[in-house]
Amino acid sequence: MAMTPTGSDTGIRNGELFFQLTLVANRTAQWKAFHSSTGFRLCDGSIVSPDASLCW
Repeated sequence: MAMTPTGSDTGIRNGELFFQLTLVANRTAQWKAFHSSTGFRLCDGSIVSPDASLCW
C-alpha cells in the first residue's frame, strides 16, 4: 500500500516525539525507541506502524 507523505506540521510533531522517546530510551539503557517506519506484527498476523514507540 502506498502512503502519501505527511505535511510539515505532522513531520515536526513526529520528529519531536521520536526525539523525546530516544532521550528516554538512552537514559534508561534498557529501552529501545522505534521510528514510524518500523512495523510490528500483532498476534492476529496484522502489521502496524505507529508514529513512534518505546518498549523494553
